[in-house]
Amino acid sequence: MAGGWLRGWLAVVVFCSWSAVVVAIRDTVTLEQCGGPFEGTQSWEFVPPVLRLVRPPQQHQAPPAAQLCLTAEAFSRGAGVGLSACNASDRLQHFARASSGPPLVIHSGSPAFVLDIQGYSNTTGSRVQLWTETTRGNQLWKSMPDNLLQGVWSALCLTPILPTCEYAVNIHRPFCNTSWSPRARATDLVSRITNLTQKALQLAASAGNRYDGQMGFPEYHVTAPTFTEALHGAVCGCVAAEGRGMVCPTSFPHALAASASLNRTAWALMGSAIGTEVRGLHNHGMRCGLFVWAPDINLIRDARWGRAMEVPGEDVAINSEYASAVVYSMQYSSAVPAPYQRVLSQPKHAIVYNLEGRRIPNPPYKPRPEFNAVVSKKDLVEYYLMPWRAAIVKGQARGCMCSVNDVNAVPSCANKPILHDVFRDDWGLSGAIVSDGGACYDPNYQEYINRTLGRLSPDLAAKVCVETIDTEIGTLLSDNIDSATKTTGLNVTTVDRAVTDIYEQVIRAGAFDRVPVLDNLGLEDVDTAANRQLAQEVAEQSFVLLKNNNNLLPLSSNTTVALIGPHANATTIMLSNYVGPNVLVNSNSPLQALQRFGSGHNLAGMLAACDLRADGCASLTAPLDHVTQLAAKADIAVVVIGLYPCGGGDHVHGGSARESEADDRGSIALPGQQAAIVAAALKGNPRVVVVVMNGGQVAMPPSVLTAPTLLEAFYPGELGGPALVNVLFGVSAVSGRLPYTLYDVEYDTLRQMNDSSLTGGSGTTYMYYKGPVQYPMGRGMSYTTWKATPSAGSAHSGSACALQATTDALAAEFRAYYQPGLSYKSRFSFNVTVNNMGVHASPLIVMAFAGQRSSPDHSPQPQRQLVGFERHPSVAPGNTATVAVGLLPATLTVVTADGVQHMAPGTVPVTLDFGDPQTSPPVQCTLTITGASVVVWQLPEGM
Repeated sequence: MAGGWLRGWLAVVVFCSWSAVVVAIRDTVTLEQCGGPFEGTQSWEFVPPVLRLVRPPQQHQAPPAAQLCLTAEAFSRGAGVGLSACNASDRLQHFARASSGPPLVIHSGSPAFVLDIQGYSNTTGSRVQLWTETTRGNQLWKSMPDNLLQGVWSALCLTPILPTCEYAVNIHRPFCNTSWSPRARATDLVSRITNLTQKALQLAASAGNRYDGQMGFPEYHVTAPTFTEALHGAVCGCVAAEGRGMVCPTSFPHALAASASLNRTAWALMGSAIGTEVRGLHNHGMRCGLFVWAPDINLIRDARWGRAMEVPGEDVAINSEYASAVVYSMQYSSAVPAPYQRVLSQPKHAIVYNLEGRRIPNPPYKPRPEFNAVVSKKDLVEYYLMPWRAAIVKGQARGCMCSVNDVNAVPSCANKPILHDVFRDDWGLSGAIVSDGGACYDPNYQEYINRTLGRLSPDLAAKVCVETIDTEIGTLLSDNIDSATKTTGLNVTTVDRAVTDIYEQVIRAGAFDRVPVLDNLGLEDVDTAANRQLAQEVAEQSFVLLKNNNNLLPLSSNTTVALIGPHANATTIMLSNYVGPNVLVNSNSPLQALQRFGSGHNLAGMLAACDLRADGCASLTAPLDHVTQLAAKADIAVVVIGLYPCGGGDHVHGGSARESEADDRGSIALPGQQAAIVAAALKGNPRVVVVVMNGGQVAMPPSVLTAPTLLEAFYPGELGGPALVNVLFGVSAVSGRLPYTLYDVEYDTLRQMNDSSLTGGSGTTYMYYKGPVQYPMGRGMSYTTWKATPSAGSAHSGSACALQATTDALAAEFRAYYQPGLSYKSRFSFNVTVNNMGVHASPLIVMAFAGQRSSPDHSPQPQRQLVGFERHPSVAPGNTATVAVGLLPATLTVVTADGVQHMAPGTVPVTLDFGDPQTSPPVQCTLTITGASVVVWQLPEGM
């Protein structure tokens, strides 16, 4: 840095520590150029009562407007630069030129502002960073049109930001040599850091950059890694933008809803949009980190799980395809040159995480930090590991998050056989592994350290943790690594490996270099019209029609509707959990959308009747006869019921009505008075559509099951209201499929929730459950009916609906499937010609389910398993479509009790399913596999 970077850094430190107006005359804070038309530094000098921006003698000629003044009051009380908006309507501050005195004067207001930067830089994208005194965040100023630097959050000390490798002192250092691999560059950087405490500080991770002031390598102009949540949209807050109002990240339907669409293209588009918005918000200076803790690819092993709303469902094939599509598309784009990527996906939570445990009665299961998931080798390979392989190999995830629970008495975040032997060595994970919050010193971890090492101390826990993973949500590593090297035999090279793992990814994210295609992303790429349209289309495609007696849906355009139920006017509830602020959803509830629909005369009235948030609908907010009367006034009654989602990290007990992290539901029964509300509506009008908004499964009572129409809506996102109204009135066709099994309520008594096996008790998931179900996984009707005829299949067809393959050929297909990227196309497919027999156009989904197979060791095998699915665009009434359903080789395997995955010979019955066997009969096919059994994968020895 011209003018000496160290001098500027020390000046900033002194400046930030000021607790009153104690800056001496002519003390300066030095700023480096952001890439403007001249070189040199700029200084601020204290000339009472203002701090004035002056031009140093060594600087080339600068425009006169570089004389910028700040009033002294802005620096009092240790608050740094207390700038704020003078126009509350747009929350932007414009520095007005005073009639006399300093050229520019600060006004007061709220904490968002804009600086005139003429004389700094005329280059869009130039940035200056603000550091806080308490190291609890930072502020980026981004060059905007009309020579403005726009800042967000509260302003404190000014210091410049350039890409690390554009500083003169770094240009010729090896870690800035772009011909080197990111790993080699990171290794060189870490080799230069001799301060172990400084290295240890890199190992603390938190969304919102809470530890930014403690991390990074300032002597090399290296800023700290940053992290964020983004399960179905960036959780980064909103920002005011001139001409646009508040700009908030797009909140897409949650994973369960998106997975129900069975639309791989939509999943990839969602991933791409989320990655782009995260990067744009990050560039704009929002607290939006490039390490993204998403998606959540755990499986719904038990219907009562409190976090079921976060994941794609209970099926390994759907979870695997969803994981690879979202992870890969979030990170990579053909427009971004290798080795760079938009963001760094760290899927969660590895592994066998599907129990929260808090307050579950009869028996009182242990909470997740004390829970030990006992899992057989077979279940591990057949079920729990499969989505992770897809995310790591196909999706090229840049890390993962390990969970807080034990697996077979080993904490997930200490499980080297899984995280190292399988994820890293076998599947090639080269990213950074982060722990879930506190997982390296929770009760499970402490018990494990004490049991295996004979004593317990934070130093020992830190040693085991950093030997297994790279970074943690917490401060165990940052606080204890230094002492652990002295007391436990921890090798410093292990710490270096962890820090290198982290900074390799930082380099991949382009933080060291100027990457225009990434650097140019900004607010204009957030909450775009295309992203809003995608959010609504995914919601429309996700709705699952479970029952539609007498073709009650779709409604005619002049139908009057009585809108009833606790979710009739749902807004933020539709966003599910792990969401940031969202303005758009507040005007797009089902009620608001219906009020705007058509001529605006379709609404006969609205009545919530109970409150899920307040008491889980335990009490009524209106008499039931009012429900009956309102239903009788309309052509049709739409009753919107369901569950209530608690926000990410909101550990609130809610019985069976609230879905929450750290608290499972006590029952899958429909909670509170909602069944009575449906019954009251039916009493007044037999034409009732029940709409269910929920995440985890809900067992419907008889009063709901007797309603003529039942529509599963999940949590449909920011435009869920318009999406629902469009589907109800047939503007958009319904086409989703259930991503899980809807069990009968007796499921509560047939399964112990802390049983992590698939076959214990009555079994679980559609693969092994032997109890009664209300609707099976994969069910979903259309507004039409389908008639299918087998047609000529792939080159391996023996007849129209029979495939033949050798075990060697399918083993080769298995290897081809697990390659980086999304280009895989199966060489083995069943082809069907399907005729739309109804009067409505509709998309077509075909799912291929394999029947029960035999394994080499005769161990129990799934009674039914999804081995392929395909979504076809809309088919007009009377028209036909030919659909090729490619088979997924991963789920064509059989797994023996010792955890070995085989391509085994045999005749496999395959059912091609069209959503409802009563109205659209399935097609029965066969897959004949010949040859000797071939091992395609197995657990490492010793597991």
